[in-house]
Amino acid sequence: METAKVAQVSPTLMPFDDLNALRLSLVYGQYTDADGKRRYVSTYADLEDEFEDILIMSYILGNKAAGEMLGIEPTVDVDAMEKAVNKKIADKTWRERLREQLDNGGTVEDIMRIAETESHRDTNEAIYDTALASGLALNKTWQTMRDDRVREAHEEIQGQTVPFEDVFVTWDGHEARFPGDFDVPELNVNCRCFLSVSMA
Repeated sequence: METAKVAQVSPTLMPFDDLNALRLSLVYGQYTDADGKRRYVSTYADLEDEFEDILIMSYILGNKAAGEMLGIEPTVDVDAMEKAVNKKIADKTWRERLREQLDNGGTVEDIMRIAETESHRDTNEAIYDTALASGLALNKTWQTMRDDRVREAHEEIQGQTVPFEDVFVTWDGHEARFPGDFDVPELNVNCRCFLSVSMA
């Protein structure tokens, strides 16, 4: 029964329409030339606003997904959301990563990789934060997309269920509270895994 519930929630975990709109604005808008290189540094503030909107929406989607999984009506903790949106991974925020890509002539794919990775992390962090705030006794499970694109480190923890306060640990010792939470960026980039939560 829990598997069916997770399957119903998982397709809503990313704001695909907004990410696709961002891609279109990058390809056809003022940010890049036909070859995908950055054109106007002055448009950084507009691009940053688009990114931030997507990350806020991702957090809200994760909050709603957690509510569906737990059968509760959650509210969004604005402070927790702000902390998640501005989180540093390996001492860099998404804003710093975005600026580096633009200043170094990053392609549309380089920029979208940041948007998708950060959106994914924000969604999972919202599931985690919402579950934590519920005060319920919970377990959490690492869910992969179960296809040939799943990296080995994540495949090995597919389906692993732990008490909510515990961490997931990869075969080589890297720890995460939820997908996208590793301190090693390489384990977060292009990750499509998601967190599911259930009553303990």
